[in-house]
Order: sequence, then C-alpha cells, then structure tokens
Amino acid sequence: LASVNTADGIRYVMRYESDSFESTKNLITFFIPDEDTDIDDLLRYKQKTDTKLLISVNAYGRGIHFNDIADVVVDCWYSEAYKVMDFMTNTIRGDGFIGVDFNDLVTILANKPKPIVFLQTSKHGDDCYNLAITEMLDKYNNDVEDKNLTGLLVTITADVSFEASDLEVISQRVNDFFAIDASNIFYQVTFDDSISHSINGKSCEVGFFVVNG
Repeated sequence: LASVNTADGIRYVMRYESDSFESTKNLITFFIPDEDTDIDDLLRYKQKTDTKLLISVNAYGRGIHFNDIADVVVDCWYSEAYKVMDFMTNTIRGDGFIGVDFNDLVTILANKPKPIVFLQTSKHGDDCYNLAITEMLDKYNNDVEDKNLTGLLVTITADVSFEASDLEVISQRVNDFFAIDASNIFYQVTFDDSISHSINGKSCEVGFFVVNG
C-alpha cells in the first residue's frame, strides 16, 4: 500500500492475505478477518515481517473478530474496509499537508478496550467541508452506540483547492461538538486532486476514527 522512511530504514504498509510474501519489513499490516483467516499463519507473517502495528479491519455483519491478537481493531461497513486502509496509510505516509507521527498513531489507536469506530463521507461544492462535517456529526449521533469518546482522529483527503480556512471550519465544529480535551483530537490532511469535480467546485473526503473507553 505504501512505503515509509523510518529511523531504521524503509518500512512498508501492507495488507495480509494467505499468499502474502514475507520479504518486507512492515510498519503496519492490515488484515480483514473472515472464516478462512489462519491465525497461526497471520502471526507467523507478523513475526517474519517484524510488523510494528497489526490492524484488524472488522466489517459489520461478519461476526468474526481477532481482537485478542490485533494491536488496533477498527469496526466499519464492509464496503468501507479499503477506505480505512487508505485513510490510515495517508495519516503516516509523511507527504501530506498535515500528518500524524507513527508513534502518535499508536498512542491514539492501539490497545484500546473497545474497537475503533470508522465513519466517512465525501462531498463536493464550495461548502463541501461544512457539509461533510454536518454529515459526520449526524453519523456519530446515529451510528455510534457508545458515546464515551476519549479520542478522535480526523482524516481529510482534499483537492488542491484546499485552504487553511477549510481546516478551521472542520476543527472549530469538531472542537465545539465533542466534549473532550482538544489535545485528544488529531487531524491529518492529504492532497489528491483525482477526487475533484471541476463543475462542482471543491471536493473532499472526511473520515473519523472514533476512540471510545
């Protein structure tokens, strides 16, 4: 999925599958658990690739969890599983407008008592950031059962029309809505002009990684 320069050399962000090669040293390994996932093979792959963070992307409706072996567990709809991997990869890749250090990512998401809940949307138009946050806050109210929020990672994919004022729109509304210390809310912004719709003005994709308990 990506390569990242680290203090001990280049490491990779990869998705584990049963036929995955073990020739890389991984910073993050994602896996999507299902009834065919071989735990012993997964743990062997983790050890062989010296994976620093093993992330289980759990799709609702499957009822299959490996919470006891994963460092991070993310709950999402099955159709959003690849978006989880994209957003989190962008967060630590190092080439975004605003990034999150890998160690901070571990602090935010790893070894939590409950799964991380992933929410996402995309909007177009000059008011897309305001519209996106309105929908995201509605999704939080409607889709997140546990409201004991302790942390939040906000990931933003923007086209090249992005301005600092757009981040201010998002951060102001997020900070006003959530009753937690602002130091527990993290932001990441990556540019990707392929999401733009020229006839509709600005474009954005926004994701929340919601940490509860």
